[in-house]
Amino acid sequence: MKCSQTAPETGSNSASVWQDTNSNSESAYIIQAGYGGETVTVYQNGNSGDYANVQQFGSGDTGSVNQGKGSSGSQAWILQTSGAQGESASISQDGSGNIASISQNGALDTAAIFQAGGSSNNAGIYQGYYQGYYGLTSQSTAHIGHTGGSNNGANIYQGMLGTLSTSDTAGIGQHGNANNASIVQNRTSGEQGSITQWGNGNNGAISQDSGSSDSAAIFQSQFGADGNGASINQTGGTSAEYADIYQVGSGNSGFINQYNGHNDIATIDQTGTGNGAAINQGLYNYSGSNYDQAYVYQEGSSNIALIDQIGAGKSALNNQTGNGNNGSITQH
Repeated sequence: MKCSQTAPETGSNSASVWQDTNSNSESAYIIQAGYGGETVTVYQNGNSGDYANVQQFGSGDTGSVNQGKGSSGSQAWILQTSGAQGESASISQDGSGNIASISQNGALDTAAIFQAGGSSNNAGIYQGYYQGYYGLTSQSTAHIGHTGGSNNGANIYQGMLGTLSTSDTAGIGQHGNANNASIVQNRTSGEQGSITQWGNGNNGAISQDSGSSDSAAIFQSQFGADGNGASINQTGGTSAEYADIYQVGSGNSGFINQYNGHNDIATIDQTGTGNGAAINQGLYNYSGSNYDQAYVYQEGSSNIALIDQIGAGKSALNNQTGNGNNGSITQH
């Protein structure tokens, strides 16, 4: 079944698609091109291979897609563009091998993707740029959640390719093993990025570029032999940066890099076993950071920690307890 709607430019249109069968490859395609305030709801409950495509071009639009029944190989796409504001988009999927994508290029937008109970799912939220459309992403929020399963991927991009973005928030939460999470916030100011991962062999990375007053935090909790990895990078004209990495479990690792910033603070906290940690503030493009502070705490077993700071304020603490230990602090 395929459903489509093109709304006239009067606004306040609504469209609902309900596909609840035991068949496969159900399809829904909806376009709304009114002035704004329009609503789309898609519910698909097929066994596998469902497809939903929602496109909205007005301000204050709302789009939601729910693909349930533990289906696999389904796809959901929501596009809200043309620089509209106050848009809301959400996608919920059950099963494995699903793809979910939300693209927005307005301000005050909200986007959420939830994928439950499966493996090899991929979710992406893009705020600020889509196929040639540029727009502000000020005060927009994006969240992705994965529960259970393994090898899931989550990516959030805010302030894409030269657009200017302020006060955006991005968060990713993942339960399971061998998952990957990435947050990229470009040309941003007052941005907040956070990644929380429970399980083994997970990887999380946050990159914030050319902004000010940004903050980033990664928390990983692990119970097993496979190592997690975490990386935070804040660079290019940042000020009042703040970065945190917390890791609990075995094979740990972590990295924080902050360049060209002012009121830098960076913290890495690791508890047992493989450990590692590195903090670098300043030096990229030969620019130093300013009010530097860096802390690394490690407890057991093969610890390594490095702090390297170039710039004004400088302060460093490397606290290691137990086993291998190796610490290096260099302040220029």
